[in-house]
Amino acid sequence: METGTVKLWDYAKPIKARHAGPCGPYTFARQPLRGAGDRCKGFTGYLSSDGSEVNEGTMVRLRVEKASDIISLRHSGWYCDEECHGIMYGVVAILPRSRGFLAGWSLGEGMATSFDGFVWDTIEDAARAADEEARVAADREREFQVEENRRLDAEELYERD
Repeated sequence: METGTVKLWDYAKPIKARHAGPCGPYTFARQPLRGAGDRCKGFTGYLSSDGSEVNEGTMVRLRVEKASDIISLRHSGWYCDEECHGIMYGVVAILPRSRGFLAGWSLGEGMATSFDGFVWDTIEDAARAADEEARVAADREREFQVEENRRLDAEELYERD
Protein backbone atom coordinates (compact mmCIF):
# COMPACT_ATOMS: atom_id res chain seq x y z
CA MET A 1 0.00 0.00 0.00
CA GLU A 2 1.25 3.43 -0.84
CA THR A 3 1.23 6.59 1.23
CA GLY A 4 1.13 10.19 0.14
CA THR A 5 2.10 13.51 1.62
CA VAL A 6 0.12 16.70 1.67
CA LYS A 7 2.13 19.93 1.69
CA LEU A 8 0.56 23.32 2.35
CA TRP A 9 1.35 26.20 0.01
CA ASP A 10 4.00 28.72 0.96
CA TYR A 11 2.07 31.98 1.30
CA ALA A 12 5.33 33.93 1.60
CA LYS A 13 5.88 33.46 -2.16
CA PRO A 14 4.27 35.80 -4.68
CA ILE A 15 0.90 34.64 -5.99
CA LYS A 16 2.26 33.69 -9.42
CA ALA A 17 4.93 31.50 -7.82
CA ARG A 18 2.31 29.44 -5.96
CA HIS A 19 0.65 26.45 -7.58
CA ALA A 20 -2.88 27.22 -8.71
CA GLY A 21 -4.39 23.76 -8.27
CA PRO A 22 -8.02 22.72 -8.59
CA CYS A 23 -8.73 22.98 -4.88
CA GLY A 24 -7.40 23.91 -1.43
CA PRO A 25 -4.08 25.42 -0.41
CA TYR A 26 -1.97 22.28 -0.70
CA THR A 27 -0.10 20.06 -3.11
CA PHE A 28 -0.20 16.28 -3.03
CA ALA A 29 2.78 14.06 -3.84
CA ARG A 30 2.58 10.28 -3.84
CA GLN A 31 5.42 8.29 -2.34
CA PRO A 32 6.99 5.55 -4.49
CA LEU A 33 6.00 1.96 -3.79
CA ARG A 34 8.45 -0.36 -2.14
CA GLY A 35 8.69 -4.10 -2.73
CA ALA A 36 9.38 -6.52 -5.53
CA GLY A 37 5.77 -7.34 -6.39
CA ASP A 38 4.65 -3.73 -6.76
CA ARG A 39 4.71 -3.16 -10.51
CA CYS A 40 1.47 -1.23 -10.94
CA LYS A 41 1.69 1.88 -8.79
CA GLY A 42 -1.80 3.30 -9.15
CA PHE A 43 -2.47 7.03 -9.45
CA THR A 44 -3.54 10.13 -7.57
CA GLY A 45 -5.82 12.99 -8.45
CA TYR A 46 -8.68 15.07 -7.11
CA LEU A 47 -12.35 14.24 -6.77
CA SER A 48 -14.76 16.39 -8.71
CA SER A 49 -16.79 18.99 -6.84
CA ASP A 50 -19.74 16.61 -6.56
CA GLY A 51 -17.56 13.60 -5.66
CA SER A 52 -18.80 11.47 -8.54
CA GLU A 53 -15.57 11.14 -10.52
CA VAL A 54 -11.83 11.58 -10.31
CA ASN A 55 -10.57 13.76 -13.13
CA GLU A 56 -8.65 16.74 -11.83
CA GLY A 57 -4.87 16.34 -11.89
CA THR A 58 -4.92 12.98 -13.68
CA MET A 59 -4.89 11.79 -17.26
CA VAL A 60 -7.89 9.53 -16.61
CA ARG A 61 -11.52 10.18 -15.84
CA LEU A 62 -13.22 7.50 -13.78
CA ARG A 63 -16.52 7.25 -11.94
CA VAL A 64 -16.09 7.00 -8.17
CA GLU A 65 -18.31 5.72 -5.37
CA LYS A 66 -17.80 5.83 -1.60
CA ALA A 67 -17.08 2.47 -0.02
CA SER A 68 -19.80 3.16 2.58
CA ASP A 69 -22.38 3.44 -0.24
CA ILE A 70 -21.39 0.01 -1.58
CA ILE A 71 -21.05 -2.07 1.58
CA SER A 72 -22.40 -1.60 5.08
CA LEU A 73 -19.84 0.19 7.25
CA ARG A 74 -20.35 1.40 10.79
CA HIS A 75 -18.55 4.67 10.14
CA SER A 76 -18.30 7.42 7.54
CA GLY A 77 -14.50 7.61 7.47
CA TRP A 78 -11.32 7.62 9.50
CA TYR A 79 -9.97 10.64 11.37
CA CYS A 80 -6.63 11.73 9.97
CA ASP A 81 -5.73 14.30 12.66
CA GLU A 82 -5.69 14.43 16.45
CA GLU A 83 -8.40 17.10 16.61
CA CYS A 84 -10.85 14.81 14.72
CA HIS A 85 -11.57 17.37 12.00
CA GLY A 86 -10.15 15.74 8.87
CA ILE A 87 -11.64 12.50 7.57
CA MET A 88 -10.28 10.03 5.03
CA TYR A 89 -12.75 7.58 3.57
CA GLY A 90 -12.55 4.69 1.15
CA VAL A 91 -13.50 5.21 -2.48
CA VAL A 92 -13.87 2.80 -5.40
CA ALA A 93 -13.12 3.79 -9.00
CA ILE A 94 -15.12 1.95 -11.63
CA LEU A 95 -13.04 1.02 -14.66
CA PRO A 96 -14.71 1.35 -18.09
CA ARG A 97 -16.10 -1.60 -20.06
CA SER A 98 -16.47 -3.85 -16.99
CA ARG A 99 -12.73 -4.21 -16.53
CA GLY A 100 -12.86 -4.12 -12.75
CA PHE A 101 -12.56 -1.75 -9.82
CA LEU A 102 -9.78 0.20 -8.09
CA ALA A 103 -9.64 0.74 -4.33
CA GLY A 104 -8.42 4.00 -2.84
CA TRP A 105 -9.01 6.76 -0.31
CA SER A 106 -10.04 10.40 -0.48
CA LEU A 107 -10.04 13.48 1.72
CA GLY A 108 -13.38 14.62 0.25
CA GLU A 109 -14.95 16.43 -2.68
CA GLY A 110 -12.42 18.50 -4.59
CA MET A 111 -9.62 17.08 -2.45
CA ALA A 112 -6.70 14.68 -2.87
CA THR A 113 -7.59 11.12 -3.81
CA SER A 114 -5.28 8.13 -4.21
CA PHE A 115 -5.87 4.74 -5.83
CA ASP A 116 -3.87 1.55 -5.63
CA GLY A 117 -3.00 -0.13 -8.93
CA PHE A 118 -4.53 -3.52 -8.08
CA VAL A 119 -7.70 -4.29 -10.08
CA TRP A 120 -10.48 -5.98 -8.11
CA ASP A 121 -13.06 -8.29 -9.72
CA THR A 122 -16.03 -7.32 -7.56
CA ILE A 123 -17.07 -3.92 -6.31
CA GLU A 124 -17.64 -5.29 -2.79
CA ASP A 125 -14.06 -6.57 -2.53
CA ALA A 126 -12.78 -3.22 -3.81
CA ALA A 127 -14.92 -1.38 -1.23
CA ARG A 128 -13.49 -3.46 1.63
CA ALA A 129 -9.95 -2.85 0.37
CA ALA A 130 -10.70 0.87 -0.04
CA ASP A 131 -11.90 1.13 3.56
CA GLU A 132 -8.72 -0.59 4.76
CA GLU A 133 -6.54 1.72 2.62
CA ALA A 134 -8.30 4.75 4.10
CA ARG A 135 -7.77 3.42 7.64
CA VAL A 136 -4.06 2.80 7.07
CA ALA A 137 -3.54 6.17 5.36
CA ALA A 138 -5.38 7.99 8.18
CA ASP A 139 -3.31 6.17 10.83
CA ARG A 140 -0.09 7.11 9.06
CA GLU A 141 -1.17 10.73 8.73
CA ARG A 142 -2.06 10.94 12.45
CA GLU A 143 1.30 9.40 13.41
CA PHE A 144 3.10 11.85 11.13
CA GLN A 145 1.26 14.80 12.66
CA VAL A 146 2.06 13.64 16.21
CA GLU A 147 5.76 13.33 15.37
CA GLU A 148 5.76 16.67 13.56
CA ASN A 149 4.08 18.39 16.51
CA ARG A 150 6.66 16.88 18.88
CA ARG A 151 9.47 18.08 16.63
CA LEU A 152 8.01 21.60 16.45
CA ASP A 153 7.50 21.72 20.23
CA ALA A 154 11.10 20.61 20.83
CA GLU A 155 12.33 23.18 18.34
CA GLU A 156 10.33 25.91 20.08
CA LEU A 157 11.72 24.91 23.49
CA TYR A 158 15.25 24.92 22.09
CA GLU A 159 14.77 28.43 20.67
CA ARG A 160 13.45 29.73 24.02
CA ASP A 161 16.51 28.50 25.94
